[in-house]
Amino acid sequence: MLPGGHVATTYITIKTAEALGASIDPKETLIILAAGLIPDIDLFFGMVNGKTGEKHHQQITHTPIELFGIAVFLAVLLKLGFVVGAISFFVMILHLFLDDLEYQLSRFRLIRKIAQPQINWLFPFTSYPQSQGRIESYTNALKAYLKSYPIPQIEVGLILIAVLWYFF
Repeated sequence: MLPGGHVATTYITIKTAEALGASIDPKETLIILAAGLIPDIDLFFGMVNGKTGEKHHQQITHTPIELFGIAVFLAVLLKLGFVVGAISFFVMILHLFLDDLEYQLSRFRLIRKIAQPQINWLFPFTSYPQSQGRIESYTNALKAYLKSYPIPQIEVGLILIAVLWYFF
């Protein structure tokens, strides 16, 4: 999923938490929105270590254990309350789920396309699969993403829901 979809799902999560009674101020909203994008910091690391395109998902910021460490570090550093810290960690994990959504949908035969796993959920206990055909560049990954179905359509739907929730 692209950053727009991650921001939209993070915003929907924040608004859902507020609807359920959580008190989240504007500063905490920005922190949670940033947390939803933290896994993609590896896009910059990929420019250095060569893990670009789909391979950027093979870096530690796309693993649940590393994200838990980042969430705890941020909660302590920014003195976040439990609820905001928990929501921040949740949106980081949600980011991973959305990045792996196409694979999970194909795995459960909800779409016909056979997709490769994007996230190593059990890292460091398992290694990343040595899969064939990973898209090596960001440009080619974006082109392939925009041609895929149904992930871009789901992303547009999430963005529309977030925008409507913001205005109404």
